[in-house]
Amino acid sequence: MTLQEYRKANALTIDDLSDALDVPRNTVTSLLYHHRRPSIDLAHKIEDMTGGAVTTRDWSRPSKASTSKASTSKASTSKAAT
Repeated sequence: MTLQEYRKANALTIDDLSDALDVPRNTVTSLLYHHRRPSIDLAHKIEDMTGGAVTTRDWSRPSKASTSKASTSKASTSKAAT
């Protein structure tokens, strides 16, 4: 489960997560929208806060957003090479 899925399923706001994790609001936003991955300490904090619904391992999987960016980037590179 992603942090975004957990947030929606539990009707939590970004501020709720920010307060629960004791991190700035912009950190939560970056995590929710896959602009960054948490440190190992923060990943453990998220796992504890979510009761294991969002695990540390969930962060090690490539996100859909980063996968599609990689595909787009490879396609652009291939076109530029021809």
